[in-house]
Amino acid sequence: MVHFYEQIFPALLLTMIAYFQIEFATAGLMQMLLAMAFGLGALPAGYITDRLGAKRIVMIYLIGAALSCLFISTARSATALALGLASMGAFISLYHPAGTALVTTQIKQVGKALGYHGMGGGLGVAVAPALATLLAAISPEYGWRLSFAAFGLLGLLAATGVATMKMTESRTDRSNGGFWPEHLIKGSAKPLVLFLAVAVTVGFSYRGVMTYLPTYFAQRLNGGMFTGSDVLKGGTFATLTLLVGVVGQFVGGQLASRYNLEKLFAFLMIVTVPLLLLMSVASNYALFFTAMLFAFFHFSGQPIGNNLIAEYTDPRGRGLGYGIYFSVAFGVGSLASWFSGLIADRFGLNMVFSALAAVVLFGFFMMLFLAGMKKDGDRVAS
Repeated sequence: MVHFYEQIFPALLLTMIAYFQIEFATAGLMQMLLAMAFGLGALPAGYITDRLGAKRIVMIYLIGAALSCLFISTARSATALALGLASMGAFISLYHPAGTALVTTQIKQVGKALGYHGMGGGLGVAVAPALATLLAAISPEYGWRLSFAAFGLLGLLAATGVATMKMTESRTDRSNGGFWPEHLIKGSAKPLVLFLAVAVTVGFSYRGVMTYLPTYFAQRLNGGMFTGSDVLKGGTFATLTLLVGVVGQFVGGQLASRYNLEKLFAFLMIVTVPLLLLMSVASNYALFFTAMLFAFFHFSGQPIGNNLIAEYTDPRGRGLGYGIYFSVAFGVGSLASWFSGLIADRFGLNMVFSALAAVVLFGFFMMLFLAGMKKDGDRVAS
């Protein structure tokens, strides 16, 4: 559900630009508001999760995001749209610290568990473009409103289901006092700080690709099986591409317990650099298959990254640790929506992917340095 809400606006970008008569840069700025709230809100969300428990936080997120989505479905101006997107981003920011902390503190096989958890997120990322555009295709004039309304009602339905769930909560023992910072970091703070810097580059790449991939497909996929309206074509083939990312999440979860995590994460980063460069020049089948390869390797890294945070942080402050992680990855990374929109308006949408490749390459060198710092013998048990 988090990634349904995160991806619905990019999936309908062409329709929204036409309806509200805005440019790529303006649309990117709106998506940046959502993504920045999504990221920065994770920091207080992590603290609150450790104090109040995950189930309560998940309920608040679902109801708030659903109501924000319903509000957007009634928007008549670009200002109302922007406010609705920012509100939705703030509510969905609550989920990742709560959900990920729950997995890493209650399940023994953390790597595999994070892989399965990530597959759920990957399905949301993948299915959202097709589902949103299929709903929007029902009515040329009001379809986008129907799409947002449907996602809102789905969120309320999910909240009803969560309310019936029984789970063992893991909260910070208040009798021990505060847990910041003494109960946050295991050992030296340097690996965590450096990995957070790497997370910014990966989050930047993720946001840039996710914001503009459906629109880029609509422009560059033509002929043969790539027929149909631009909006529906962009959403459908973005979904098919991102479904490969679900497989990547599973593979990443399996690999997490077998290899040096820092080196594995660095490898998965560098593989995506030439793929992004190819995406900037390819079209039709070449673009489609290259994008699928990018999705596989990019999403394979997500369980690895989540596992690294689990290793660098104390379980008593795990929610806060994930809050900081998702805050920098999604919060600072949210700038990619606006940055990429500026590049698209000035140099063309294809150049967005070349710029993102440069950002990932910079992060790769930082990850290599981190891998050199951390040896298997230095690793602390999670």
